[in-house]
Amino acid sequence: MAAAHKPPLGGFRIGFGAATFLSSSQSPDQKTTMNYESQLDTVVLAVLIAGLMPVICAGIAKWGRKDYDNHNPRAWYASLDGFAARANAAQQNCLEAFPFFAVGVLVAALSGADGDSLETITWMFIVARVAYVACYLNDKASWRSIFWVIGFACVVYLSALALF
Repeated sequence: MAAAHKPPLGGFRIGFGAATFLSSSQSPDQKTTMNYESQLDTVVLAVLIAGLMPVICAGIAKWGRKDYDNHNPRAWYASLDGFAARANAAQQNCLEAFPFFAVGVLVAALSGADGDSLETITWMFIVARVAYVACYLNDKASWRSIFWVIGFACVVYLSALALF
């Protein structure tokens, strides 16, 4: 019995103009191609947006405040209340969610996930996280929890894309 063809790096190969993926169960003639110029670019853009969300939330927390203490910012953030405190909490949650999302995108891409699925789920995550932050800022706790679950489900799905 011949050994199965196992592509390098989980099947991720970059050619000229397209990233080609082969899963370990696919032969070289059964490949899924991710359009490198559009799909991979939009996935990277989604990761960038997710990475910038904590900075945006921090800016919202500081917006219009003259008493920001750059010598002791954690104590200053701890003294906030209301809208600014919720913006800081959203910032912290965005920081917590980002690594799980970024690694999920990376392992899904490297494992040969379908480009359309990868692109769709990354943007679903971004929409869910933007809605989550909006609900957090406007003190809509139940809706915030719903959008958190949707974003978390997107990350779990990214990992499933890598596994199956």
